[in-house]
Amino acid sequence: MRMMTPEEKWTDHRLDDLDKKVDDGFARADKSLGDFRGEVTARFDKVDARFVKVDERFDKARAELKSEVSGLRGEMQSLGKELRGEIGSLRTAIYLGAGGIIAALIGISAL
Repeated sequence: MRMMTPEEKWTDHRLDDLDKKVDDGFARADKSLGDFRGEVTARFDKVDARFVKVDERFDKARAELKSEVSGLRGEMQSLGKELRGEIGSLRTAIYLGAGGIIAALIGISAL
């Protein structure tokens, strides 16, 4: 078994020095962690700002798309009314044409 020399013994003075070194080390570590937290917070703030910009672009695009869809819906309704009118006119023309053909056939058969 090895014996400790007096310099190797933990004296109160040496323990106080160790205590101060440990405290200083933790203080540096706390400062480093604080700096790191600040950097991380700043980076998250930048990311959050970018997300806000992206959200604004999506909101703008959604509003434009909604407006466009609304305009197209109105256009389609207008075209639907116009098409129904055209179909009605075509139906009338077919009935009149068919009636004319029938009248002509009756007239021819009466001769």
